[in-house]
Amino acid sequence: MNNNCIDIWKNNLEIGMKRATILPAIAALALGLSVQTANAQSSNKALEALPHHLQARVQQRQNNLLPPGVSVGQGVVSGLKAWQPNRFPITVCFFGGSSDLRRRIMDVALEWTKHGANIPLDFGNPSNPRICTNQESDIKVGFNYRGYWSTIGQDSRDLVGANEQSMNFAHWDVAPASEPEFSSTVLHEFGHALAFQHEHQHPYSDCEKEFDFDKIYVELADHPNFWNKEKVDFNMRGLSGNGIVTTKFDRASIMLYTFAPHFYKQGVSSKCYSTANQVLSQGDKKQAAEVYPATVAAAAAARAKAVATFTTAVNTSSASSAARLRSLQEVQVLGVPGLSEIQRAQTLQNLQAPMQLN
Repeated sequence: MNNNCIDIWKNNLEIGMKRATILPAIAALALGLSVQTANAQSSNKALEALPHHLQARVQQRQNNLLPPGVSVGQGVVSGLKAWQPNRFPITVCFFGGSSDLRRRIMDVALEWTKHGANIPLDFGNPSNPRICTNQESDIKVGFNYRGYWSTIGQDSRDLVGANEQSMNFAHWDVAPASEPEFSSTVLHEFGHALAFQHEHQHPYSDCEKEFDFDKIYVELADHPNFWNKEKVDFNMRGLSGNGIVTTKFDRASIMLYTFAPHFYKQGVSSKCYSTANQVLSQGDKKQAAEVYPATVAAAAAARAKAVATFTTAVNTSSASSAARLRSLQEVQVLGVPGLSEIQRAQTLQNLQAPMQLN
C-alpha cells in the first residue's frame, strides 16, 4: 500500500470514528455533561505533520537546495522561502467550509498583517472569502486530512497543485475547534505559510538537546501518529546554522509547538517546554517585520543578500556540478524576481524529478 493510500485510509477511518461519536456527544451536552476528547485527556495525540506526499516533495526540494558538500545555514533557506514581493498579493482560498468559518479563519490570520510587516494576504471578498477553483492560489486551506499542518512559505505555491491543500484544519468544516485553540492554531499555521518554522527547531534554541528521543521514537511510532524515525527527525530536530533572521529563541512564540512534558528530559522544567501560546509574541511581530519589511526596497535587499550568500556557498562547495546546478535552479525559483510563473512551473517540474547520475 503506498503512502497516499495510507493517508486516505487513515482519513476515512478518522471520519468514521468522528461520526460514531457525534450522537453520544450530543446526548452528553443535552444532559449538561462536560465533553472532552481523548486527546484532551492524554498526551497521545496526533501531532502536526505534513502528509506523506507533501513531505516527499519538501524533502526533494531540501535535497536539491542542500546536497552533500553544500554548507549553508537553514535560516537562509527559510528566508528564501518567504514570499517574494513580486508575487504579492499572497492569495488565499478554501476548499469548502461555510462563509462564517472562512471569515473566522481570515479574521484571525490577518493579525499577522497588523504589526508593521508588509504581508498582503488576499482572501478575496471579505464577506465571502475565496473558494478554491482551478485558478491557482498561493495558500490553499482545507479540512480533509488528519491534524493541523501547513507547508512553509513559497512551498505552498511551488510544491502544491491548484487542486491540493497546502494547509489543513482537520474537519473544522464539520466541527471547528473552540477558543482559544481555534485562534492559536490559525495563527500558528499561517505563520508556517508565511515561512516561519517551528520555534523548537530554531538554530539557537538547543531544544534538540532537551528532547528525550528514545521515548519520542517509541511513542510516536504508535497510534495515532505512526511516525518512523525519519519523520520524527524531520519534524523535531533542530535546523542548522545562521540565517537572515536574527531573532533569538522565543519561548512565548506562537510558533513554539506544545509537546507533552515527558518528551523532555527535564519535563516541565525544560526551557523549551511551554503550555500552549495563544497570541503573537513581541518576537513574532519583530520577526515578521524583518522578513516582510515595510518597503519593497528593503525586502529586495534582504532577499538579494540571502541569494548571494547561498550562491557563494554552492559555487564554492564540493558538491558535484550536477548537484550545484540543481541547487542554483532552486535558488532562482525561490529568490530571483522576474521569473514568470510558466518558467517557474517548468523548472520546478524538472527539479522534482530524481537527479540523473552519470
